[in-house]
Amino acid sequence: MVSSLTLFIGPMASGKSLLVIREIDMRRRAGIPVTVLKPKVDTRDARAIASRLGPRVEAHDFDEHVPRFRHLVRDARCIAIDEAQFVSPKLLPLFDEILAEGIELIISGLDLDFRGEPFGLMPEFAKRATKIEALTTYCAVCKQRNATRTQRLIGKDKRPAPYDSPLIQIGGSESYEARCETHHDVPGKP
Repeated sequence: MVSSLTLFIGPMASGKSLLVIREIDMRRRAGIPVTVLKPKVDTRDARAIASRLGPRVEAHDFDEHVPRFRHLVRDARCIAIDEAQFVSPKLLPLFDEILAEGIELIISGLDLDFRGEPFGLMPEFAKRATKIEALTTYCAVCKQRNATRTQRLIGKDKRPAPYDSPLIQIGGSESYEARCETHHDVPGKP
């Protein structure tokens, strides 16, 4: 069987979730069943993958519990996962098994964390991908379409989060904005 992993990467608000929803819809219209998943740590919409533009698709949440993940994907022909930067490294061997079985994967997530460094398993998914689409959006500062980074903002004055801040902090546009490399600022970054 031929394995397939389509990977959508980019900063927040670049359209990753919308593309995953589109891919799910296309397969379902063709009669291909799709198992839709999202990491449990993303609590913004516990039962769905949702785009900022409105479309959403029901999803099952999962964590690092291997038996539960195996149960969720046991009869899958295609698996779609949004916010994959939060996938536990404990599950990586299962993804290799899924690909070896010829099951199609559609994965999206932030390729870089707020520090501008590779995020979670995203580099591992990129190594296994048969197609990678790197998305950008407009920088919140200069308004040019070259934002490749996600800026975490803290405090009422919305200042850049320092490098030593916790890696994972769930939030939306109240805590994050897309930035170009020039305007991405991480105080204390070595």
